[in-house]
Amino acid sequence: MDRSQDDALLARTAELTLLYDCYGELLADKQRAYLTLHLQEDWTLSEIADDHQVSRQAVYDQVKRGVQLLLQYEEKLQLLRKHQERQAVYAAMQENAIELPLNFEAVRSWTDRLKQWD
Repeated sequence: MDRSQDDALLARTAELTLLYDCYGELLADKQRAYLTLHLQEDWTLSEIADDHQVSRQAVYDQVKRGVQLLLQYEEKLQLLRKHQERQAVYAAMQENAIELPLNFEAVRSWTDRLKQWD
C-alpha cells in the first residue's frame, strides 16, 4: 500500500470514528461492540471473530451494516457536518478576536452562521 492509500485509509477511519461518536448509540449491540473494537481498538475482523467465537464473515457483515447505518444517519441528520462547521466558525472567531479594530462585518457573518443551527 502506498502513502496516498495509507492516508485515504486513515482519513476514512477517522471519519468513521467521528460518526461512531455521534451515532454509535443508535446501532444494534453487536454492531456497536464490533465497531468499537474495530475502529477504536484497531482490532482486525479476525481478532474480533476469535474473541466473540463467530465467523469472520459474521463480523464483516455486522461491521459493514453498522458503517452503512452511520453514513445514513449522517446523511439525514448531519450532526457531524454541523458540528464541524460550528468548530470552524469558533476557530475563526478566536483567530480574529485579537484583531483591533474589531471587524463588525466578520462578527455579523459569524453570528449569522451560528444562528442557522438554532
